[in-house]
Amino acid sequence: MRFRFSGFYSILLVIGLVIGCTRITTTEIGSELIPPIDGVNTLDTFFDVVTDVFVDTDTLRMFPNDNHVIGAISNDPQFGTTLASTFFEVRPPFLPYVFPGSKDSLTADSAVLMLDYKGFWGDTLQPVTLSVYEVSQLTPIDTSKQFTITPTPNIQFAGAPLVTRSFDPRRLRDSLNTRFEQHVDIIRFPLPTSFAQRFIKQYDSAGAYASDSAFKRNFAGFAITGQLGNGNIVLYTSLLNEKTKLGLYFTSKAAGATRRDTSVVYFRFNNFTTGHANLIQRNRAGSEINTYLQNNTPDSLLHVQTGPGTFVRVRIPGLRNLTNRIIHRAELQFTQVPANQTLDNILQVPGYLFLGFYDSVNQRKRNIPSDFVVNEGQPNLGTAGGIVRFRTVPPFNRVAQYTFDISRYVQGIATRRENEFDFRLYSPVVNDFFAYSPPFGAGGTIGFFNFSSAFANGHAQGRVRLGGGNHSTNRVRLRIIYTKI
Repeated sequence: MRFRFSGFYSILLVIGLVIGCTRITTTEIGSELIPPIDGVNTLDTFFDVVTDVFVDTDTLRMFPNDNHVIGAISNDPQFGTTLASTFFEVRPPFLPYVFPGSKDSLTADSAVLMLDYKGFWGDTLQPVTLSVYEVSQLTPIDTSKQFTITPTPNIQFAGAPLVTRSFDPRRLRDSLNTRFEQHVDIIRFPLPTSFAQRFIKQYDSAGAYASDSAFKRNFAGFAITGQLGNGNIVLYTSLLNEKTKLGLYFTSKAAGATRRDTSVVYFRFNNFTTGHANLIQRNRAGSEINTYLQNNTPDSLLHVQTGPGTFVRVRIPGLRNLTNRIIHRAELQFTQVPANQTLDNILQVPGYLFLGFYDSVNQRKRNIPSDFVVNEGQPNLGTAGGIVRFRTVPPFNRVAQYTFDISRYVQGIATRRENEFDFRLYSPVVNDFFAYSPPFGAGGTIGFFNFSSAFANGHAQGRVRLGGGNHSTNRVRLRIIYTKI
């Protein structure tokens, strides 16, 4: 049926709406107007929430164009330690490869490994120590694998480190201006002269440089890792950026020439022919989180750690008995419980948390239908919630809060007697994904939604301690604003 309004009746309708909406109950999320809570027509109520923390064992993916992680979090009493290592191969500009100039005239000068620096998470006031190893030939990097964080890649080092350097994180964005490089945001590792001799003088087109397989048999790649006890920071690097490369510096003399020329050749990571892996090791033994992971009772503190991390199971038992009513707003709000304001300001909270549920039958993560909606590839984060907001809660001047709107989910239980399920709260990372169900009544089939860098956190970037369902001061509860029918 179609309804047509005249201009006069349209004006009356607008005037009536303005008069009727003299009081507005605001919330932390969304922009819709809801009726005032007058205790007669519109009421609010709270449901208790039961929360438990678990280690998230889902596979994480790291693709060649993703920022890889290196470094160490050595001092985090709440969440334990983190050690991040990156493994990758490099290749000559072409194969079979021949250095410019006469081979007999080649003189190895130096070798420098350079990484493109993309940012950090952690404490920039402490130096960070990084070591460069050669990957063992016994455990070469598998170029066919993209799932490179969990399960753990079995990649070993070949002997002692080639070089170990300490960096001031505040200086990593300084510019580099030499005869051959003019860059900013670069991490440099000068390698031993013997390494340069090997690549410039010993390898040739008849041996190691004859083919891709021949080169891999002679050099299995680099491993760069942090050192626990040295720094409280992880760094991010892009392998595909042109600034990431192995520079081999040498002098040579062309046949018949009277002088020697100084040159450089760059070996690079390649998206299609080189392997990579990122190992992020969490050790929670002796930390506060370990106590809550080991118990079998509901948790009052919720330690949410970005992947490879943890998740929170959220249960609301009272919803199964919810009677039919009009749901204006149903929201869950999680509030940070600071432990050490100084450390919390350094090891910052995730920028975004996701609330969904786990489909145990198909063993996959799912969204909350109708509340979390994707339109032309853009999720409704502004209304569905999950983006961090900060408040002042004395004595702390910066307390994180995450609020989620689950109004349509609750309405479905109240009106259509839909199944209620356990929620899963976690800190999503780039390339994480879940099975996406379209809104109720919209039709369509279940697809998949992949978290991009615009909607997710970097790997190992962020951790937060939230109040659980039975916390004494920062308790999470479900608040419902409704009207009786």
